[in-house]
Amino acid sequence: MTDYMFSPSENAFYPLSLKDDYLQAGTWPGDGVAISADDAAGFMADAPEGMVRGVGDDNLPCWVALPPPDPAELVALANVQREQLVIEAKDMISVWQTELQLGIISDEDRESLILWLGYIKALGAVDTSTAPDIDWPVKPE
Repeated sequence: MTDYMFSPSENAFYPLSLKDDYLQAGTWPGDGVAISADDAAGFMADAPEGMVRGVGDDNLPCWVALPPPDPAELVALANVQREQLVIEAKDMISVWQTELQLGIISDEDRESLILWLGYIKALGAVDTSTAPDIDWPVKPE
């Protein structure tokens, strides 16, 4: 039984039960292809890992592989990763900085603070424009 129309141009489903409402609103697709409720439900659910809903040669929905990120997206992702690493590092050193200001930091913690500050500095020097080929600095232990 046909319960939905699938619009290939919009990659969207339209329930036949609401056809009059869509027609009245002027939004009923002119390129609709009949599809069952079960098939529609399968393609309205979460996509399988690494896939996205697309349109096949038969104008019906199908799963297609996600396109790889473009260079600008890779740079943006690298910038976010760097921000997260810096935040994590700053969380690590916050107590040591307070202890240093109060003059109560141990020699061991002072050495750790210096290593982590060097790590933060190295993160700042990372050239994210080379993403995904980035040689990230190693976190201190």
